[in-house]
Amino acid sequence: MTAPTGKVVVTDPPRAALATVDALAELGVATVHEAQGRAGYLGTGLRPIQDGARVGGTAVTALCWPGDNLMIHAAVEQCAPGDLLIVTTTSPCTDGLFGELLATSLASRGVRGLVTTTGVRDVAELREMGFPVWSAAVSAQGSVKATAGAVNVPVVVGGQIVRAGDAVLADDDGVVVVARERVEEVLTASRARVEKEEAARKAFRDGELGLDRYGLRATLADLGVTSVDLLVRDAARAAETVDALRAHPAGIEVRTGALDDNAAVVADIVVSTIPAAAQTDGLVARCGGVPVVFEALYDPWPTPLAASASARVLVGGLDLLVHQAVLQLELFTGLRAPLEAMRAAGRMALDGRSPE
Repeated sequence: MTAPTGKVVVTDPPRAALATVDALAELGVATVHEAQGRAGYLGTGLRPIQDGARVGGTAVTALCWPGDNLMIHAAVEQCAPGDLLIVTTTSPCTDGLFGELLATSLASRGVRGLVTTTGVRDVAELREMGFPVWSAAVSAQGSVKATAGAVNVPVVVGGQIVRAGDAVLADDDGVVVVARERVEEVLTASRARVEKEEAARKAFRDGELGLDRYGLRATLADLGVTSVDLLVRDAARAAETVDALRAHPAGIEVRTGALDDNAAVVADIVVSTIPAAAQTDGLVARCGGVPVVFEALYDPWPTPLAASASARVLVGGLDLLVHQAVLQLELFTGLRAPLEAMRAAGRMALDGRSPE
């Protein structure tokens, strides 16, 4: 049988099982889109008029003429509980073909929402009544009811074919369609993807990098990506840094040694007032072109450190080299408030004052 086209209303099309559609909706648009081979996404042009809505339903389609919402009214009669109304036009149109009155009519029939490539209006009322809408525009421009179109024929939205009865899912990420015949298959694939993502989420919480989990280091190497270290490892400059730190009036104790096989001489800032048991291997900061290792940092950073002699020594008197390193540590740790307090303690030490 030839599929109906032109001026027609197709009644009672087969629909995807609502229980399966609901299960897909819970998993979200992005997950389902990825699970079905990165297909079915209806494009970036459809945006929600509300935040946080997540719905799934079976499609009822309405093909309208630009500026004319006659076929939306015809489509309402064909809607059943659990449906989503999908509206598009024969050529681009952003007029407000849909508003609060049509939403009231659809809601009374158990329709779960609207997806339209046109504009909508009465947005405040739609939000207040909790009727979810994804549209291409918001427009007060009115429409007429004068030109015939079609209901429940296949339509194209965002380059994807949507047929009556297909599963349509919508949330803050957009809208995706799943062919009615594939809903069970896609649900299985989507659940498997969720399990895989949860395993990755746990690994990332534990500190694993995506580069390692997904084997991307080899990919980068195959693509010719190389790492370049811009740190100037100059022995003379390193020696100057060591001399400057040793000469600092704050009394910083300095040792010299190798950071690793590729490093030049470095300065290890050691604060003798912190017990050895409290010292750690520290963090590496870039300071004046030379790596500087702060071995005597607490982890976590206790508030009393800001008022201790060790804090005054650590920040010194904001010597330029030390100050740069502190800035690097601030960016690395995100602990701005403790470091600000440490700087203040250092300034007081230079002035001969005692921290409060």
